[in-house]
Amino acid sequence: MKLNKKNIILASILGLTLISSNFNLSNAQELSTEPKNSYEQQHPNGKMMHRRSIFEESVEKLEVEGVLTQDDIKSIKEYCKEQMIKKEKEKSIEQVEQMVKDNVITKEKGEKLKQAITNSKGE
Repeated sequence: MKLNKKNIILASILGLTLISSNFNLSNAQELSTEPKNSYEQQHPNGKMMHRRSIFEESVEKLEVEGVLTQDDIKSIKEYCKEQMIKKEKEKSIEQVEQMVKDNVITKEKGEKLKQAITNSKGE
């Protein structure tokens, strides 16, 4: 008789689990089928991609209108690349400093690594 009670309890738990998981699955499908704006569909990485595309779109528009020359475009691209490399180096140096602080590498090795990062062209 105890075996039957265990089976009934087990079957009940299993049934409730299946019903619950089916409910969650149907809710997830409803949420995923809600319409998103076209930006979210094209750019799943969010606002950063949106800001960058707005910038690029604006530059292209001004180029077509004749406001920006090819030299201007080249200068803008070089500037953006330099800024990106600068930020990447700063982030890498912060990581090295954290590694030294966490005793992952010695202070001397950390200094050498930071110097190599600073001297790197970033290409």
